[in-house]
Amino acid sequence: MKNAKKILVLLLCAIALVVASVAGTVAYLTANDQATNTFTVGNVEIELKEFEVNQQTGEKTEVETDGLVDLELVPGRTIQKNPFIIVGANSEPCWLFVKIENNLGDAVTITGLTGWTPIEGHDGYYQYNTAASAGDKVIVFESITVDAGKTYAELNGIDEKNIVITAYAVQSEGVSQQDAWGALGQHHTLN
Repeated sequence: MKNAKKILVLLLCAIALVVASVAGTVAYLTANDQATNTFTVGNVEIELKEFEVNQQTGEKTEVETDGLVDLELVPGRTIQKNPFIIVGANSEPCWLFVKIENNLGDAVTITGLTGWTPIEGHDGYYQYNTAASAGDKVIVFESITVDAGKTYAELNGIDEKNIVITAYAVQSEGVSQQDAWGALGQHHTLN
């Protein structure tokens, strides 16, 4: 029995030594790390420009304009026009919308609205069929055609009138095109 007590005491001492060793080792096997998340706010950025088109050669030159490039109206003439929207290089993907105000009336027909769909119940408003990405150049329309049945006197009556384009963009991530149109209506008068 004495031997059994000695063995038990020795065994308990050995266990205590192992526990102390392991506990000391665990203290050295811990780690700590920290990461800081920095957030920036995305933006949607667009710019409306136009190509000046040489009507004889069809050569296009990108120009800075506050409106469409001036050209003479002649009955029956088709005039190449290429107003376009540039989505900024740092812009988030976005839905594009335009309002085209043809103040020339029925004397001029706008053609080549490829990729644009009229918005029902909102005359002159169009939505681009797909979301645009940073760096995209999206052409609004390609040409206008002067009514061949108009006289010079009728065309003189619309002299100095214009076509006004207003472009809009709304983020596309997490927003349907329909919801984007609704959001525009909350921030702009869309009639």
